[in-house]
Amino acid sequence: MVQVIPREIEKGRDWVKIILPWFSLLLAVIVIAGVFFLSVRTKAANERFADLEKQLKAEQTEETEQLEDDLMLYKKKVLNVVQLLEDRRLAFPFYSFLEGLVHPKVYFTGASLDMASGQASLKGMSQDFQSLGQQVDIFKKEDFIQEAQVKGVSLAEQGGIQFTIELTFFKPETKQ
Repeated sequence: MVQVIPREIEKGRDWVKIILPWFSLLLAVIVIAGVFFLSVRTKAANERFADLEKQLKAEQTEETEQLEDDLMLYKKKVLNVVQLLEDRRLAFPFYSFLEGLVHPKVYFTGASLDMASGQASLKGMSQDFQSLGQQVDIFKKEDFIQEAQVKGVSLAEQGGIQFTIELTFFKPETKQ
């Protein structure tokens, strides 16, 4: 016999629809608990770190502070020496240049070089006035040297002539 009256069919319980909301709720609770747990552990670690820093500062004695001051002083001295050596390297080509211009009867006993202003002051000895004049002419004929002037001349105790020559390589630019 055919049934004409439709009957309602019972739907089977779908386990995914039951388990999924509860699983999501459980997962959210676990995540919230994990965040709370990690924040508590981070705070405790930061407090321990601060305590260790305080202990370290308390144990630092005057001797270690003095040692640190000494090390800083030596560091400054080393940096100054490095700077001097770098400046010396910049002046080295000048001495090579000067070596090629020295008269055979003239020798220099001192030199002062100021690369910023383009000037050099040379102290030296000469056997006679003629060789001194020839040395000044050699400097004046050099294209790189703009001006050469003898500033001080005197007779030396050992014989010969002491002098000071000032050389100008370039005129420093003046700001207007």
